[in-house]
Amino acid sequence: MPSFRTSLLRTIKRQANAAEADLAAQSPWIMVNAEYSPGMTGPFLGTSRDMGEPEVRHTDFMFRFDCVNHGKTPALITEKAASLVMVPKGKLPKNPDLSSLTIFDRRAEPLAAGEKSKQGKDEYLSVPGYRSLDDWIVLYYGVVRYHDVFGRDRQTTFGYEVTIGDKIERLPGYPKYNENT
Repeated sequence: MPSFRTSLLRTIKRQANAAEADLAAQSPWIMVNAEYSPGMTGPFLGTSRDMGEPEVRHTDFMFRFDCVNHGKTPALITEKAASLVMVPKGKLPKNPDLSSLTIFDRRAEPLAAGEKSKQGKDEYLSVPGYRSLDDWIVLYYGVVRYHDVFGRDRQTTFGYEVTIGDKIERLPGYPKYNENT
């Protein structure tokens, strides 16, 4: 028969777990949507050259980026960062490298429960080389950092692949690229 102290500790632990589960259920849950910016239907290929340097080829994209709060309480978005990379098929790391992202928006953006960003953010991104989808993955990925009403710092990672036909689709099979913590 468990002692009074053991029973009390078990009860406290169950109550703490229930409180944490309730807190998680009430928290904001930010999702990131990505699509081509209005007027854009896919990537465009370009070349550039600095004075006296060789020509550099690149693949460029204009993405529209917005956030939606699918949670039950408001959030305050504090940072948006992203990167565009071309990775050989089969070589994409399981975890996104968040240290290599470019921060493109540090404006505070309040987002009520069930609300979408008031205005989508258009971002121009370029990656060296001409893309060839036969052997490479074109990946648009990043993170949105935010505060919840309970004083916790949170983040949502997102990953989108530009597929054949220039469709933008959530990256399948890599859950760390589409995660809410």
